[in-house]
Amino acid sequence: NTPRCRITARGADGLGHQMEAKLTCMAVAAALGFEYIHVPLHHLDHKANATEIEEFLNLGAPYEHYSNWRGDDPILKKRDAPNVGRCKEPGWIRRVELGTETCKADGKTLYWHDNCWDRFYCYGFAESGFLYNLVPQFQRLYFAKPKPEPNWLEGMPGNWGAKVVMHIRGGDGAQISTDFYIRAREDLRKLLGGAGKSPPLFRVQTDANATMLLERVPALLGPDTIFDDKYSSTVTLAFHRMVVADAFVMARSGLSMTAAFIGNQSTVFMPHSCWDRQALPHWTKRSC
Repeated sequence: NTPRCRITARGADGLGHQMEAKLTCMAVAAALGFEYIHVPLHHLDHKANATEIEEFLNLGAPYEHYSNWRGDDPILKKRDAPNVGRCKEPGWIRRVELGTETCKADGKTLYWHDNCWDRFYCYGFAESGFLYNLVPQFQRLYFAKPKPEPNWLEGMPGNWGAKVVMHIRGGDGAQISTDFYIRAREDLRKLLGGAGKSPPLFRVQTDANATMLLERVPALLGPDTIFDDKYSSTVTLAFHRMVVADAFVMARSGLSMTAAFIGNQSTVFMPHSCWDRQALPHWTKRSC
């Protein structure tokens, strides 16, 4: 096979940030004919076990892996990328695409960035729906490994219809108004419920303290809503619920973005007006 330009994403911060970075680089590489090389998760914020979560997600399985990060490795070439949303500042990938810069496609040299967001969220890429081509692969790999039971009805007996996850980050109070979630729930009650239908069940997944969150915003309480927080759930269970939900209300979060890329839920509400990300074609862009 003819050697191709080889790219990867490497970071050392939160799980959502790293996985959103890797999935967007997989998509960009597939679209541009590059070769994606997978760097396994090796360090995570939030005290998560990187090795366990890498195995749980399983998304890098079909790619060649690279994990030798000696500073003197001659094959590594770091390339900076503009911050997401700065589409008037073409990054290295875009310059290679346009032919104004070259990529040494020798089958060895590996170009790495923190992420591929400057290409994925610019120039109409996300809106084109190209990522849908990778969804079957994402889902096949993700479900190839054992997953926890979502236990939708745990703590809420009754006859419920669609299962809805709302992801509320602990820090979202300063980023997204809690009214965003309250309005989303009201609209989804109408959209997914109604005559002849069982009402939807809502499960909030949050890394905040649920008791403190509800004391601050009691309007989030509801007879159809269960709260799972960092004390009552796990990162993997919370993420899995996001993936397999019938409908998903995103946080302003890389973890939300990753879950929506894999789950490809038919109904996705995205906080669009306060975020520098672009939506996939079928997502509903909501005001924050």
